[in-house]
Amino acid sequence: MASKKAQGLSPEMMVVIALCLLVLIVIAIIFSVRSGVFARSLRSCGSVGGECKSGTDIVNGECVLGQTVQSTDCDDGGKVDSKKCCVTAESIGAKAA
Repeated sequence: MASKKAQGLSPEMMVVIALCLLVLIVIAIIFSVRSGVFARSLRSCGSVGGECKSGTDIVNGECVLGQTVQSTDCDDGGKVDSKKCCVTAESIGAKAA
């Protein structure tokens, strides 16, 4: 009776598999970093057509002229004198044009 030897993975195949895994990990890291940059750009005040305002433009934490947009790059963690992102109808119309 002839004996059958089990076939193993060749060293070359192991190197190819390791390189493929490395490439997949690098691609995953690139996409996760890029998605974070994209998410931050969506929260910027300028991306919604607003301006960061403070001082007399803000009363009781809200914009005097226009609508206050929360959770943008203008917010300083809810401090009393923090800047707010104010969006006016004119800035929305200018952005659409």
